[in-house]
Amino acid sequence: MKHTVQDLEQEILSLAIKNEHYLIELLCERADNPIFPNSMFNDVLDIAEGLIQEDRKATRGTLLVQTKNLPHLKDYIKSLKDYSIDSDWKYYKDKLLDHYRVERVKKIANKISELNNIDKIQGAFEEMENTLTQRKSIGLIHVSEIVDQVYNNLTKPEDTREQYLQTGFPTIDEYVLGIALGSLIVIAARPSKGKSSLALSLLNRMSKMYDCVLFSIEMTNTEVTTNLLAGTTGQNLGRARAKGLTSKHSIDLLNSGKSELARRNIKVCDSADINIYRLHQIIKHEKMKNPNLKCIFVDYIGIMPYSSANQTEYQALSEITKTLKQIAIKYNIVIFALAQLNRKVEDTATKVPNLASLRGSGSIEQDANQVWFIHHPNEEEDKEENRLVIDTDIIIAKNRGGRTGTVGLAFDKGATKFYDKQD
Repeated sequence: MKHTVQDLEQEILSLAIKNEHYLIELLCERADNPIFPNSMFNDVLDIAEGLIQEDRKATRGTLLVQTKNLPHLKDYIKSLKDYSIDSDWKYYKDKLLDHYRVERVKKIANKISELNNIDKIQGAFEEMENTLTQRKSIGLIHVSEIVDQVYNNLTKPEDTREQYLQTGFPTIDEYVLGIALGSLIVIAARPSKGKSSLALSLLNRMSKMYDCVLFSIEMTNTEVTTNLLAGTTGQNLGRARAKGLTSKHSIDLLNSGKSELARRNIKVCDSADINIYRLHQIIKHEKMKNPNLKCIFVDYIGIMPYSSANQTEYQALSEITKTLKQIAIKYNIVIFALAQLNRKVEDTATKVPNLASLRGSGSIEQDANQVWFIHHPNEEEDKEENRLVIDTDIIIAKNRGGRTGTVGLAFDKGATKFYDKQD
């Protein structure tokens, strides 16, 4: 038997007013999804919700009393048949909600044809995607459903290794004990302190283990790949570009590094005008094509174009970090996002950055699972002696999954490469 939408609504409502558990579940679905159309079905749900908020039962009788001055709703409630579909409650409820989603998507599609602004069109597509993918309502889970999984995680850590990524830097990995999938890691520093070099060093090491994507808003893909090759070979390729590689040893190193780098699954996007919505779409499509994608680098969020011309810097950065966090969770990946520190850190006595030094938005601190700062403790001395390899502190100022503190690395400025002191 084919059910019309009106049939489904009547069957669902008939059962819901007989079973308060089903009614509350339906009201929760409605609160989570803005897809319920204006209809008598929805009007009756409004009245039922009001009764529950007053700690009263929403039965057929109480609903008829509440609608005594609303004859059309009273007749609608009287027309409800005594359906017996308990065993098919979820099937019919999901079928109704899917119909609502389809109608919502059709309306958005019609609206898109009338838009003449690319940002608004992208926003409409985002709304369409959210409507189609939000098929599970937010609900409470009893701890008994989770405790066995937690127990197994603690007693069989080998089974959970795939849920945590290693950076390839032994000192960092020993300190943070792995980075959970679904995490947003913010790496921040003042200009020319090595943000991009640290990101590329992480990419160089992590790409040996995981599939990675780098979004470079600041450098071209040629510059990125040159720096990756420099990091792989340990050579100063900036000097090589000017004078050329003359020794056989250097050329052999370059050939070896080229072959090694080509084998890795690294993809680069160097579009300077990519905003957060476009970035989201690219990651979505790449994850669909490659489920093994685990790691994203964004260099850097401070110069990412705003999604709207009317946004302030605070609003734009808030939107970017919140969306990056949602992307990390949604696609079960780790995102490293590079950020800028404000100038105030240079005016302090120690010049050591802290969370208050993050430029532009407190939401960076709020949304990130971890925040790392790059600090050169002997910077003045290094400048005077013109050192190319300098000691660097990676300050883990926030770590939702573990301890905070300082990890020591060495930074080779010529090869744009960070070394672990255990290497």
